Amino acid sequence: MFAAILLLSALSLLHHAFAAPLKHDPSSDASHKADEHRQLERLNSAIRAHMRHSHRASKGQESVAERALRPWEVLVPHPVGPRPNPRPGSPPSLVHTGRPKPLGPRPMPRSIGELGEELLD
Repeated sequence: MFAAILLLSALSLLHHAFAAPLKHDPSSDASHKADEHRQLERLNSAIRAHMRHSHRASKGQESVAERALRPWEVLVPHPVGPRPNPRPGSPPSLVHTGRPKPLGPRPMPRSIGELGEELLD
């Protein structure tokens, strides 16, 4: 999403740079600058919102409202069942949520001493 915003802003700036008006009108300069200023302000606010969102999400402080406003989770229907195998012969390990599929009972946690002995062997 962030890359799409940057791409659109770059295309817009290129369009404004190469699509020069045929007649120079001083009144259009002021409106053009005002439009460009508003566009840059919208881009800056979108970038700031994206940075706030990614910073909160990395710290696990995302609010319920922010989580509800993510369009890629709301609008995209999830497929049912496991994803296709990426390699032939490999077991399907991912379900549609992208989380690892539990393949059986969880192993008992090992103690630090057992891990150390295993490393020394």
